[in-house]
Amino acid sequence: HYQFTGSDSFGRIATEAGEEYKNAGYRPNHITKTNAVVHLYIGDMYENTYSMTVASRTLEREMNSSNDYLRVTMTSTIRLKSVPSEIAEGVPEDEYDKTRKGIAQNMQANRNTAAIYQAFLSTYDKKETEAGSSNISINMQAPPFVDVRSYNYYLGTSDQGTANAVNYPNPNDSTNDSITENYVKLANDINIISMISTAENDYAVTFKVEYDLRYFTEDELAIQFAANPEQKQDIGTKVIGYSNISSSSDGVEYSSASQKDDTTSMRYFVADSSQASLVYNVIRTTGQLTGPYSYLGINPQETGETEHFIDTVAQYNAESLKDCGDYIELSVKLQCKGDDYTDNLPIGTYFKDLKIYGINNDVIFDSSWADGHSKSYAGSMYLKANNTGTEYKVRVLKDYVQTQGSAGSNKYLFPIEYTVYTGDSKFNQNGLMYSNYKVSVHAEMWTALTGGTESEPSNADNYLIYTNARIEPKVIP
Repeated sequence: HYQFTGSDSFGRIATEAGEEYKNAGYRPNHITKTNAVVHLYIGDMYENTYSMTVASRTLEREMNSSNDYLRVTMTSTIRLKSVPSEIAEGVPEDEYDKTRKGIAQNMQANRNTAAIYQAFLSTYDKKETEAGSSNISINMQAPPFVDVRSYNYYLGTSDQGTANAVNYPNPNDSTNDSITENYVKLANDINIISMISTAENDYAVTFKVEYDLRYFTEDELAIQFAANPEQKQDIGTKVIGYSNISSSSDGVEYSSASQKDDTTSMRYFVADSSQASLVYNVIRTTGQLTGPYSYLGINPQETGETEHFIDTVAQYNAESLKDCGDYIELSVKLQCKGDDYTDNLPIGTYFKDLKIYGINNDVIFDSSWADGHSKSYAGSMYLKANNTGTEYKVRVLKDYVQTQGSAGSNKYLFPIEYTVYTGDSKFNQNGLMYSNYKVSVHAEMWTALTGGTESEPSNADNYLIYTNARIEPKVIP
């Protein structure tokens, strides 16, 4: 037991790389109060008995439109130990409860300046091949809707007594950070220090939550659950659950005082995969100084030019999607290696004449168009383009996009061409940096030309990198 007072709070230690050290020893270990006395109880003092059950809607392993959620039940009993295990050897049995009573009395005396919180967390273990490794995460392209059916606490060591309802943040509200790529968190603001220091409760409190991880389309299921057409036992996605305790309610997800269950859940799967893909490459171009293909190593010393033409194509494959919109939205962005490809650059400063082509080589985007440019046929608008300066975007009816393969195959081609500035007069003298540049392309499907609903599994990205550099191609004697 420690008593602190001071002007600063302390907790997880941030590094320059943005990482955090987590205390691997005694815990909970996070203090947020300042200019006040704070009591911190750390050590091997707590039992965290945790169990979990997982079942699908139909109790089958295959997930589909009729079996679209997993019901997760988690139970955790937090109890003050009778005696810390590291000193248990040699302590007479009749002394065990005396030790706990002393700690409990101290906790009760300082209950207004000390805190302990509990929270449940879950994540997924997705394994796509028997020999492959697992991917531990929540895929945020298809986050689950968390439907909490009940969340209660019980005084004592079981969930058979009086159920007391728990107040908890709405997990589906993005401002609560309850659903991230690392976990789904079911937390609360109940300080349990008085409960686990009371003999009438057997120095314990039990939390129990039941919730559904729900998906609304087969496309969402196909993103989160591995494809397993042969229904092998070791392929699929399972739930991993945790019960964490911490002295801070806002840092409980980082606590190393955690009990884990990664063996209870079976692996759930979909019959086949459903996710769009995008391939972005240069294409064959005749009559170019650099040869039959657009050259991605741009050197004005070699070309003798201040501009360099690049011809590319984005191949968008959505043939595996079951529920698609009628419109495809394609966007282009540009980043520089100088800031590790972080910031989107003003494309018009580096490019000119960027065009995207549709059927019959009709232009469906032109960088010279004003923001909000549209096209119509027979009184019906089929295309809308946007130019924010750092992003070129077009949403277009699929009927006006080039296709690859048989009709209705959902495989599309977007020829994209642009001219890159290089050399002193158009590039270096304008303060631009010779460096590597990334041209990022993103595609997705929508149900309407304006507004509408996006098909999450239709999201696909790719990029190419070109080098803009002035190099003297001569051998130094």
